[in-house]
Amino acid sequence: MTLMRTPFTVLAVMLACSTLQGQTLSKAAKDGIALVNDKQYRFAIPYLEDAREEQPAEAAIEEHLALAYLYAATGPDQKQMMTKAGVAARRAIDLGGCAAFLVDRSLEGWTSSSVMNVERGRLMVCKAKLEYRAERADTAFSIVPSQIEEIDYNSRKGKDKSVFHVHLKDKDALGKKKYDFRPASFTEREPDLLMELAGQYWNLQQK
Repeated sequence: MTLMRTPFTVLAVMLACSTLQGQTLSKAAKDGIALVNDKQYRFAIPYLEDAREEQPAEAAIEEHLALAYLYAATGPDQKQMMTKAGVAARRAIDLGGCAAFLVDRSLEGWTSSSVMNVERGRLMVCKAKLEYRAERADTAFSIVPSQIEEIDYNSRKGKDKSVFHVHLKDKDALGKKKYDFRPASFTEREPDLLMELAGQYWNLQQK
């Protein structure tokens, strides 16, 4: 298979390589990460599973494998894929990396799924922080778990039930006390896993 890489994909692979400690990602890992960033999730899985065999202690591989499983979980094997996503996400965190989730962030508060003032980014659950990575540096942020009051759904019913928020105890460096997100899949599978990880690693329980 010939891989077509967009500039964003090439940058993502370069950033993944730069996180390694004196080690270079294998070709299988680079190809798998490129496919994840091109949203070819099912095609990415065999590359990243091979890469895991070659480099079993590499957090970047587990991070992207978790993403591939998570966003390939749309068919009859959804339950199996979600289980694998959870395992890979935890391996990524335990290896010193993060579990990543693709989200739309509302820049003006969320009242409807049709809100237009949004940006796409990655919400990262790490052992010692929650990080939001975006194309605009002025909207990215990093929060330590002790700053977080809760992570929960904005509503438990209706079409917007997958929309969720991160509520802080006090305003952060951006002057924010609440961040609203919509999962890229428009389903509960991302926030459900994210909240599981927050409970496990930060002892953050839903109210």
